[in-house]
Amino acid sequence: MPGEPTTSILFYVNAALAFCVITEFVTLISFAKKTAYEFAACETAAMVHVFGLAAFIVQLVMYSIGKWYAIYAVYVALGIMIASVLTTAVYCFFLSPRSNSAMCIVTGILCVVQPVGIIFLLILRARMHADSRAEAVVFTGNPYTYATLEDFHEKFKLDYVDNSSQGEFEKLDKKALKAHLKELKSKATDPDGQFHYGEALINYCPNKASKGADYIKRAAQKDHPSALFNLGYFNEVGMLGFKKSYKKSNEYYSRAAKLGDHDAAMRMGIADIEIGYNKEGYEVFKKYAAEGDKCAIYNVAVCQERGVSVTKNILEAVDTYKSIKTMHLAQQRLFALAVPCITYKFDMRKDKSKSQGPDRDELFNRIVAGEYDGDFKVMIEGLVKIKKGAAHDAAEIFLGAVKKRGKWEGVARCLVGALYLDCGALSVDRANGAAYVKSAFGMTPIAKDIYNTIPNSVISPKNRNKRA
Repeated sequence: MPGEPTTSILFYVNAALAFCVITEFVTLISFAKKTAYEFAACETAAMVHVFGLAAFIVQLVMYSIGKWYAIYAVYVALGIMIASVLTTAVYCFFLSPRSNSAMCIVTGILCVVQPVGIIFLLILRARMHADSRAEAVVFTGNPYTYATLEDFHEKFKLDYVDNSSQGEFEKLDKKALKAHLKELKSKATDPDGQFHYGEALINYCPNKASKGADYIKRAAQKDHPSALFNLGYFNEVGMLGFKKSYKKSNEYYSRAAKLGDHDAAMRMGIADIEIGYNKEGYEVFKKYAAEGDKCAIYNVAVCQERGVSVTKNILEAVDTYKSIKTMHLAQQRLFALAVPCITYKFDMRKDKSKSQGPDRDELFNRIVAGEYDGDFKVMIEGLVKIKKGAAHDAAEIFLGAVKKRGKWEGVARCLVGALYLDCGALSVDRANGAAYVKSAFGMTPIAKDIYNTIPNSVISPKNRNKRA
């Protein structure tokens, strides 16, 4: 009977459990939006939750009107809601091979201990929300190839550049570095020597960066253009103990520009745009672009792509990037622009319409048209094969880029590995794919993102415990 102690206790237990079931149901809905992987398990768990809540409402009505068989409704509601909690646990176990493995397993176990399970389920949802772009795309059940491309698109974001950011310091072993620094220090008696020694300390010895900045200060006091440029940059971004100051950075850039430093003038243009003086910044880019400065031409293309001081026109930006197609940064931007033309069907971003900007096929065709050289030509040919669905041909083409040992080697290795992971007929093929991705560590930042999404069961036993 409704008035019996057992029935009353179970009724209140059900009421508490119903609150947990409602919270779990809402969380499962958010999971479903993010994770197409094991979607059927998520749907099943959500439906059981709905039945559990329906049973609770039935027992609530029966209990309130005093029906003698309310006790049976209480038992049924309790059973279904316990089942709903268990289905959530199973769903968490299903998710574990894909992302946040340990957290998924712990959450699955603790789902039977409410409301602790709810807390862990919410934490798990928050962690998955913070997954890398690669994890996000793979987690939706989409192929590793698309995850690799999307992660490239995410990593190489659009920004303005100057020639100073394109320089690369020679990699030296410990012995060679010691000898190099000793030689530079011996020459640090004039402004040029002080600048080069300070620059080397900042780039090679992070723990001595402040000392390097002091040497650059000394050179700047004697009007060394590159030293003045560096002090301007330190003040622009606020680094190495310098407070962020547009006024001071502009002063240093102006002094450097008057001494003939083009990069300083370029940084002034970039700074102008960053604080809203779009026209002034764009005019600086146009001036140096007319003189053939590749970074200035690149920045003009960025303005065209963003619609800064000019009408937004992505196709025109593509043509401008292609005019400096030997510049690696322009190649990266063209490659990144081509990615959504291939992966848009799998894109998780909200804007999937074709109404904004050119048609995807038109944009892709504009990018791949024309003559490219070297390993970038090979990378473009591989993209064309991916778009056509010719995975085997694409893998062979990207292997060609790997063999060239150029600047695209890391990305090519990731794509070869991703294609093997997606299309390998045997487990050894997929294991080789994982090894290829891992071989790109240190070459490209996307390699670790991709490798960390590969289930342990796919990775070679030798590498199984060597996650990034």
